Amino acid sequence: MLSTGDSGPDEKSGCIPAGIVAGSHPQYPINPATLGVIVVQVRVNDLGKIEQVKAIRDFCPFTQFTLIAARKWQFQAATIDAKPSSSNRAKTGMII
Repeated sequence: MLSTGDSGPDEKSGCIPAGIVAGSHPQYPINPATLGVIVVQVRVNDLGKIEQVKAIRDFCPFTQFTLIAARKWQFQAATIDAKPSSSNRAKTGMII
């Protein structure tokens, strides 16, 4: 689920989305024997600190593992015209 460097600047608007600078993958049970997708939304403030983490697509019982991992991720704040800004960042994870 975790990837870094996957958000680039929008040259026309001067916006750079919040980017993950450190973190780890969720620790799912071995051989879950099921398929599914989890989408997590992270609210990052203008200092790059996490303000809120929530599942916007749930896949029980694996959502809890993803939320635990996401709360430990570290971000670089989004910028608009080179000024730090708070933002929301969605990440998708697949259980296979």
